[in-house]
Amino acid sequence: MQTIFNISKFWRLAAGLLSLGVGQRLFLTGVVSPWTEDMSISVVLFVFSFVCLGLGLVLIIPIGLTYYKQYHSDSRLLKSLGTYFLATVLLGLMIGIVGQLLYDYTNLSYTEIKTGMWAITSFSHNILKVTLCFALVSIFKKLPMRSRKQHLILPIVGSCILTILSIAFSLWLPELASVLLSIVDILIIIVTLYYFIYHN
Repeated sequence: MQTIFNISKFWRLAAGLLSLGVGQRLFLTGVVSPWTEDMSISVVLFVFSFVCLGLGLVLIIPIGLTYYKQYHSDSRLLKSLGTYFLATVLLGLMIGIVGQLLYDYTNLSYTEIKTGMWAITSFSHNILKVTLCFALVSIFKKLPMRSRKQHLILPIVGSCILTILSIAFSLWLPELASVLLSIVDILIIIVTLYYFIYHN
């Protein structure tokens, strides 16, 4: 019975992540950066994006609150979340600075620099997400982290392969780049969580 309950929560979380990802992408595509001048289509995308965002939040928030209530006393939780957000911010600043330096002091074009920084960002963020998933599941299963670091290798390699494929496909069809990378980002999180929860 406990296994069925855990699986149910996992698939609710997966559906919530997918809904949030789709909603965010539809909002950006239909409202922030519309790809069509047809107002009726933009309105439909706007409404559907909010439905997806709302559904995603309804599915994820209860699971997140339950998780926090059960494991907030574990000092590793706040440390893991803080490390993730700090690493994300520092990474963004470093990539921005490096990109600006390359633009100012090299002969590389803006498009080349933007593509390179985008690729590095995608790799780095996916590795950080895999590491965070590992930490959260370790806390959930009450397992040590440092002695189990070798379990990160396969998910990180898998996320890098998926990122390479998605970047290559995006360079081939740039108009689908943002949508494809959004889907890959969500799939990496879902597959990583599934791997750590049920096969590790």
